[in-house]
Amino acid sequence: MSRKSIMPNIAYDSQRRSFYVTMRSAPKKGEPAKRIVRCFPTLEQAIQVLDGYNAGRILSQSTGTEELTVGQCLTYWLEQVIKPCRTASTVHGYNMIIRNHLAPSLGQIRLKELTAAQIQQYLNRKQAEGLCSNTVRKHHGVIHNALEHARRQDLLSRNPAQWVFPPSSTHPTHHFYDDLDLVILYNLLKIMDNLLLNRILRKISQIQYVFDIQFITDSLVDPGAVGIHNLYNSGPHRTISHNRYIYHCCPSSAP
Repeated sequence: MSRKSIMPNIAYDSQRRSFYVTMRSAPKKGEPAKRIVRCFPTLEQAIQVLDGYNAGRILSQSTGTEELTVGQCLTYWLEQVIKPCRTASTVHGYNMIIRNHLAPSLGQIRLKELTAAQIQQYLNRKQAEGLCSNTVRKHHGVIHNALEHARRQDLLSRNPAQWVFPPSSTHPTHHFYDDLDLVILYNLLKIMDNLLLNRILRKISQIQYVFDIQFITDSLVDPGAVGIHNLYNSGPHRTISHNRYIYHCCPSSAP
């Protein structure tokens, strides 16, 4: 059997290389319990979805909130509070902080047992691992806001993150190119552009095409283009746009 349980309600399929989450709802009067199975490519995503489901199930009951964990609280806050009213980029940033940092370190702790000392140790440890002060402050902001929401929902008597001292913010230092740096950069880009041009010509020359190279201004080309980004077929003619050049190719008359 390729699917094997690795933790409660999560199984791993070695053939499909996927994680399966089983979510069960409490049976209602006269109805059997519902069972939902979802598939995820990573264990972190599977745990996050299961935490969010369990948190919603616990919070929907009048009792049982003693079992609520920090990871479940964070996931529920992200899905039910942040996601409906914030931009996709904000949700993605919060999700990365929770999934990659907060949940692995603090997620298994019961919500009501979380202390300010544990949060302070977490922030100190992240700074010692090399994260900059401003990033660590973002981590503190995420967990502070999530715990504050839990306090307003009467899941906590106080917010332990309120008594934590995050690192001081640092102002970024900006560096600018001088005239000599710009000359050096321009020459390097010129060399790189010529190397890429030679590679393109060698590839197209293998199919006996002759070329009419037209130089155009930078404003007419997609600034995000890198390398050969378009190849259009139009009968016997082809056009390749690369960087600041457009190559009009037609079949060679040579035998």
